[in-house]
Amino acid sequence: GIYEGMYLDCKSALVVVLSVLLSLSLMNFLSMKGSGVYAFLGAFAVSRHVLYDGPLVSWPAIVSLAAAPFMAFILSSALNYLIRKAFDKKGIHLITLSSYMRIAVVSAVILTSAALGLNWGGFILGTGMMAYPDSMSLVCAISLCIIALVLFIYMFPIGRKTCNPSGSFEDFSIYSVVSVGIAVATTILFFSFDCTTSFLGLVPMPLSVSALVFAAIAGASVAQKSKLVETEEYVREAVSMVAAPVLSAIFTYLLLSFTLANKSFTPSVTVFI
Repeated sequence: GIYEGMYLDCKSALVVVLSVLLSLSLMNFLSMKGSGVYAFLGAFAVSRHVLYDGPLVSWPAIVSLAAAPFMAFILSSALNYLIRKAFDKKGIHLITLSSYMRIAVVSAVILTSAALGLNWGGFILGTGMMAYPDSMSLVCAISLCIIALVLFIYMFPIGRKTCNPSGSFEDFSIYSVVSVGIAVATTILFFSFDCTTSFLGLVPMPLSVSALVFAAIAGASVAQKSKLVETEEYVREAVSMVAAPVLSAIFTYLLLSFTLANKSFTPSVTVFI
C-alpha cells in the first residue's frame, strides 16, 4: 500500500537515502536512536506527495504503526503471566526449567529472524523496484550503494563497546526474555500479511524492532510487577520513533523542492559523492 502508484527515478531515490541518513545523523548527534525503517517511510510519504500529489498521511498506515507496539505489549504481558503460572505450579527442577527456557529462547530468535525476513523483505524489494533507470542511473546507483553502506555501518556499528545489564535489567527474568521474544516475533508476523491485518482493518507495515521490544518489555514489566526499564527510556524511545520519520520527511521535502527547482543540483551532489 505504501508503494502504490509511486516510482522514483534514481536522483529522487538518492534524495530519499540522503534524507534518511541526515535525519539519523542529526538524531545521533542529539543522543537519540531513531528507526531507519520509519525514517524511510517518512521520506517515501513526502516523495509521493511532492512528485505525484498523493496523500501526505495514510491513516491506515499510521493506525497500524501505532497498533503494533500495543499488540506487542498485550502479548508479552499475557505470555509472561501464563508462562510463569504454568511453570510455577508444576514445580519443575531448575536445571530442567533452564533447558526448556533455552529451547524457548532459541525458538523465539529463529521465529523473529523469519518474521523479519517476511516483514522487511517486501519493504526492501519494493524500495528497489520503485526506482527506474535514467541517464544518471549508473552514477546514482554507485552513490546509493556508498550511502547505503554508510547507513548500514551507522545502524550496525562494528567494534562498539556494549554495556552489561545493570540496574533494573538485573531483574529481567528468563520468563520475560521468552515472552518478549515471542511477542515481538508474533507481532511482526501479524503485520506482514494482508490476510491477518485485514481482520482488524489494518494494513501490513514494515516495523521497527526497537519499538516493539520496548513495548514488549513494558508488557513484561506489568506482568512481572517490576520496573525493568526506567520511564525516561520509554519516553526517549517514543520520541525517537516519531522524530525519525518527521525529520526525514522535512529533509526530503527541502531537498526535493530544491532539486525540482535546480535541475543541476542532484548531478552536482552525485559527482561530489
